[in-house]
Amino acid sequence: MATPEANPQDVRRVIETQEEDAVIQDFLQEAADEIIDEKSITFGATSKRKRLEKYYAALKIAKFKERAAESSTVGDSSVTYDASLVSELEAEVRKLDPSNSLIPTDKPSGVFNVPDSKGVE
Repeated sequence: MATPEANPQDVRRVIETQEEDAVIQDFLQEAADEIIDEKSITFGATSKRKRLEKYYAALKIAKFKERAAESSTVGDSSVTYDASLVSELEAEVRKLDPSNSLIPTDKPSGVFNVPDSKGVE
């Protein structure tokens, strides 16, 4: 288990959430573990890893925790997440992820073999 360099307050600077610090810390731990498990990710500076952790954790919260309800209301506070926020967070994670492995691209890939048609009637 890797120790996250980012903390819940770092994540709160990226995404407005009503999740408890302990829940955010769980997402940070998951993000840090995934970053460390991906062997091709290396960082020259810890600040870049910290930024990747906070954006990746914020993305996970927006996609899996907050968006599950689409909106959340507690007292007078209300938060609604939309697809544009998720897209922005994904773009930031892609920019910070030197291995391009944390968020798969939507582009299909494959190899196509086309037979040579010369001499075919």
